[in-house]
Amino acid sequence: MLSITNLATGVVFPSTIVNGRKCFAVPFHAAFAIRVDAASEAEVVIAVDGRDTLSNQPASPALPGIIIRNGYTCPGFQTSNGTAASFVHMPKGAGLTTAERNGSADSCGLVAAVLYYVWYAREETRAYMREASMHAMRGDGLLGDRVTRGGSSGGAMAGVDVSNRLGETQWTRGRKFAEDVVEYDTREGWLARGVVIPDINTSTPWPGAAPQFAARSSL
Repeated sequence: MLSITNLATGVVFPSTIVNGRKCFAVPFHAAFAIRVDAASEAEVVIAVDGRDTLSNQPASPALPGIIIRNGYTCPGFQTSNGTAASFVHMPKGAGLTTAERNGSADSCGLVAAVLYYVWYAREETRAYMREASMHAMRGDGLLGDRVTRGGSSGGAMAGVDVSNRLGETQWTRGRKFAEDVVEYDTREGWLARGVVIPDINTSTPWPGAAPQFAARSSL
């Protein structure tokens, strides 16, 4: 359900599975995005480094989420109806990461999402982001015990603003039907934790697939 992609290219970062949890290798200073795939329309609540991506509150599945249809790419911490501060992987220790600034440094390197069924009160939609401060309920969240030794060597810094336009519709949250937790660290950080993530070739497998244009007829 969850994957971590290069924000600029959309390519999924290399990963491996440790004790059932997917672990991604993300270089320092790389801007990344969180991709959530779902088989149907759903409300998704996303946490990065223990922070809710929609409100930057302490992550909780009880907080309001975003309605997605089949899939959604989250590029950063939402800052307004139309923009988000991009996720940028930075080393811990200098206080640059959002988690360190907000007291959730222990959750650095953890990404979580939960999906709920949705029931609509009406079909009309408007461009508006619901105020998360009205729903500041805290819960246990999805940030469970790590499956690997030690903690992540870095976390997400709030980088430059990128476009991420949200809309609103009135709905009622149904029951939870899916959840996922993944981790990220640098390749070197994973190696120090005893995890080897093989490299992948990100070059195109279709070098001859450039657009072809037929010669224009003289008729």
